[in-house]
Amino acid sequence: MDIYTQLQDKLNDMALRITHEARYFQAIELAGSADARERVRLPLLEEPFVENEGSLAMRAQCSANALVSLNQHFDRLLGTLPADEGEEAAQLLVLEELAQENVAAGEVLEEETAHAEAMLIKLREAMTVVGDD
Repeated sequence: MDIYTQLQDKLNDMALRITHEARYFQAIELAGSADARERVRLPLLEEPFVENEGSLAMRAQCSANALVSLNQHFDRLLGTLPADEGEEAAQLLVLEELAQENVAAGEVLEEETAHAEAMLIKLREAMTVVGDD
């Protein structure tokens, strides 16, 4: 997996985590009364789970820790990317070399074409001489 795919995966992980947390806390807020907020059920937890201030604080801390960890992974991946400084100059040098090679190849091709045309003319002349005899 290349570095850009890994960066995209980490960004997707961060976005998903933030989205899930936002939906969860929005569901709690939309529940209405304090009683309804305390009875919000989480499908992955065993019943009877009651959300309270302590569990909300723990969830927020776990989410923050997870986001910090994802951010650190993301920063490490960004650190492995090649630096842009000097990269453009190196690319220009490579392009100049390729352009010179292209010109040289074009000159060789022109010479070969001229030789082939000269040979074709000689061949036609020979065929004319053979045809006249």
